[in-house]
Amino acid sequence: MKTSGMTPATRLFTEWHKSGKTPKEFSAAIAAIKNEDKRKRFAAFDFLFKSFVQKEQKNAKKAAVERWQKLMQLYRAARTAS
Repeated sequence: MKTSGMTPATRLFTEWHKSGKTPKEFSAAIAAIKNEDKRKRFAAFDFLFKSFVQKEQKNAKKAAVERWQKLMQLYRAARTAS
């Protein structure tokens, strides 16, 4: 597990996120747990998964902006070269 550079939780959250699971679905699953002690233990995972998804969305947006800026630089360079 250590060779990939990811913690087990990050790997699990990545799998969930890529498979289309949303924080709302995860929260609903936790809320469905009848045993209150078990539900409280999963509350931290709920928060961490929400934070993970927010970070992934922020990183995806940042990468898209960087790609767009790179394309615009190439476009401007091509226009000035011709």
